[in-house]
Amino acid sequence: MGALLWTLILVPQYAAAQRLPDAVVPVHYDLTVDVNLAGASFRGDETIRVDVRAATRDITLNAAEIKFESVTVNAGDGDQRATVTTADALEQATFHVERPLAAGTATVRVKYTGTLNDQLRGLYLSRANNRRYAVSQLEATDARRMFPCFDEPAQKATFTLAAIVDAADHAISNGAVVSDTPGPGAARHTIPSRRRRACRPTCWRSPSATSSAAAAAPTVRRFASAPRPTSSR
Repeated sequence: MGALLWTLILVPQYAAAQRLPDAVVPVHYDLTVDVNLAGASFRGDETIRVDVRAATRDITLNAAEIKFESVTVNAGDGDQRATVTTADALEQATFHVERPLAAGTATVRVKYTGTLNDQLRGLYLSRANNRRYAVSQLEATDARRMFPCFDEPAQKATFTLAAIVDAADHAISNGAVVSDTPGPGAARHTIPSRRRRACRPTCWRSPSATSSAAAAAPTVRRFASAPRPTSSR
């Protein structure tokens, strides 16, 4: 009985410890992901517009298996470079600035890198028919492996997302494709897409954009594929 009571008491406390603070919440994500299929890696450039509900020096969100290059925060009084502290066990990162952020709107600019893993989580690498695919699996809490985000059911926001891929590759999204433009560079092209309705980060795969529940459907919604090598004959 004692062991059972400890289980009932400790599990809720552990779950609560992983919840994000609600002093800062997302409004809109503007995310660009530069995919390197040959190198099994990607670079991210993300701007999050947030609502600061109470003055704070800290913004905590979810991130896993991501290497931060730089983080800047602007609350209308100029950019502040933030220091980043990660809590790997909680899959969280905290951005700290020296000047308190006043209540209101702020923007968070994040540059980072990630690995196309082979674990079918986040943005991962798949191989089939002599091709490579970068595929997103963001359910139920794996969006944080593709980009830093407020990865909780109640933390809904709107999204624009652009994929930068090699000129011979393709990108497919469940959002509306806005354009397909050359660059950056001669051998690349950029395909932006967007979702007008607010949803949580998993909506880039979820059949129900506004649902906060994890979708069970394993349908691939976004990928870039390397062309099949040509024969030397």
